[in-house]
Formats: sequence, C-alpha cells, structure tokens
Amino acid sequence: MTTYITFGPDHANLHPHVGAQLNRGYVAIDTGTRDRDIAAALAVLGKQWAFDYQDADRLDARYPDGEIARLTLIGERSQKEIVGLIEATFAAAEGDSNDAEIEALQAVRDWVSALLDYTPAHERDWTPIDAA
Repeated sequence: MTTYITFGPDHANLHPHVGAQLNRGYVAIDTGTRDRDIAAALAVLGKQWAFDYQDADRLDARYPDGEIARLTLIGERSQKEIVGLIEATFAAAEGDSNDAEIEALQAVRDWVSALLDYTPAHERDWTPIDAA
C-alpha cells in the first residue's frame, strides 16, 4: 500500500528533505501499512499537509509535477537479506577485478552499503573496548 501526501498552496517553498515545491506535486510513502506511512510522513515532512490519499491516479491532473518524492521503508528481514548479499559479494570478489561486470556489481554493492549505512565485516574496527 502506498499513501500519497499532498500540500496546499501555502507550501510553495522548497522542502529541505524533498527539494521541490510541495504545492506542485505529492509525496508517495510506502512503508507497508497506512499507519506507518502517516508516521513516516510526520517524521520526515512535519505536521503540515493538506490531505493523504491511497490512489494517485486522480492526483496527477491536479498536481503538475506529479510524484516529487518517495519514501520507502526497507523492512528488517529485507535489510538482513541485503546485508547477506553484500557480504557474499565481498567473499566472491576477493579484492579488485578488471572485469567490467564485477566492477559494476561492486559499485552497486558499495552504493547499497552506503544507503543502508552498513559497514562490511572486513572494514569494521574490531578493537576490544578495553584495549589500551
């Protein structure tokens, strides 16, 4: 389920997290449930918006910029699966390669790691806390 958040004409300024004029488009939020969508909207967009909808088809005609941003929640199970895939690519690649396909996949792996703020196992500082 996706919730679409719209804003009134008094929201013509750029939003710091969206980077667009809110009154010309809508923000799509997909976290799995409407309640979590609304909670995400409050956390990221604040308390001021006009309406929330479940169907974007009617919105496109009223909002010339259409979907100006999308907030998506990646569930814990999916994050763990992604982490496993990231670690598997490090194990399979074992260092740099000149193969274009491998380097492209490594770039995606690194981008997803940054997106999730995930530090691969081989890059973590395992220094004991009580070490001098």
